[in-house]
Amino acid sequence: MMDAWDEMMRAEFAREAADVRQATAPVGARVARRVRRRRAAQASVTATAAVAAVAAVGVGAWGLAGSGVREPALPIAGSPTPSAEPSTEPSTEPSGGPATPAEDPQGEDATFAPAPSRDSIAGEVTYPEAYLWEDAMWDEVGPGWGVGVASALADISYLDGAKQLPPAVLYLHSPDGVYFEVAELPEQWWEDTRVVSWDEDARSVRLWSRDAGARYDLETGKIEEVEFSIGGSPAGAERFVAADAGGAELWFASNDNGAGFYRWSGGQWEKAATWDDAPAARVPEQAPGMTVSPLDSTGSRVVLTVATDGEGFAPRPSDVVVYDLTADAASVYPVSEGAGATWMAPWWVDGMTVAFEVDGAQSAAELPSPPEPLVFAADPSLDRPELERLPNAVDVEYGQATPAASTEQVCGC
Repeated sequence: MMDAWDEMMRAEFAREAADVRQATAPVGARVARRVRRRRAAQASVTATAAVAAVAAVGVGAWGLAGSGVREPALPIAGSPTPSAEPSTEPSTEPSGGPATPAEDPQGEDATFAPAPSRDSIAGEVTYPEAYLWEDAMWDEVGPGWGVGVASALADISYLDGAKQLPPAVLYLHSPDGVYFEVAELPEQWWEDTRVVSWDEDARSVRLWSRDAGARYDLETGKIEEVEFSIGGSPAGAERFVAADAGGAELWFASNDNGAGFYRWSGGQWEKAATWDDAPAARVPEQAPGMTVSPLDSTGSRVVLTVATDGEGFAPRPSDVVVYDLTADAASVYPVSEGAGATWMAPWWVDGMTVAFEVDGAQSAAELPSPPEPLVFAADPSLDRPELERLPNAVDVEYGQATPAASTEQVCGC
């Protein structure tokens, strides 16, 4: 009976979720009512199950008596005594949870418990006002929701022990901007951690913290670290590069045996097409000690480069590589000779044009099809788009590709 009731409740919640985007009430208030209904329904199920069990005992007693006179039903220890006319309307009062309702940011009563208060650190980490997550809210999660981490960026003062790292906290937030604290991450994940992909169906996210990655289960808190092996030896570091809207991910790893890109798709890791088509491809530098992955508007195509033997920081690449994460395909474009010495900070101008900062000037080239040598021309009218900046959390949105800003690294020295 409990399973049947749970299925009925799930069906009701699914119908409500389909109307979420058309509803005018704030998500936080709707979810609060959902929590109250579920608690009330659980209490009602307990009473209903007790009635059924009492009836079953009565029938059994009558059968054993072997007469037409029904024996009185025996009470079940610890069960409520059913009323003669049970109400058909569940109680609207919650059967558990905080004694005092929390105040919804939208101004309505809510049954959520407030998250612990934490002091925000200006310029380093900001903790939003939030409630504690409740499992009853999973049925509400859908388009418009986001997930992210508030954590401090790498800083030498943390590395040398001069300052104590503040906790890294994982949040889900509704389309209305109501934040829910899912968990405070373990201490080893307090430095420079961000969410870089979201498996909505599995209710898990991928975390990345500078040189390490892990899968985090949003329901259980279980952590499974990302580990690559090259030439039979563990990689020295794992670096996230990109994730598309379909859940495919691109990571980079290296050790003394070599380096290359790995792709997560269909629940398993595999070597990306770059290992065959562009084995020397790397994520280009943005500035000394600073990186961010240049993604196109689809969140699927990534600009990579093959470095030359030139001297100095960010020398002219021999090739520009466009890797399509969704299709697992790499297109290699040779760079024409005599095109400047220092190349950095690439970005997409449009779907067929990429730009670099070449010797301090903005230069762009259109990607020919099939691939031919690229001719970059300086264009002072180009304006590199500003990305949302860390250290405040950059959220991964439900069903969307991971924002490029999620891959940003800054020098911690």
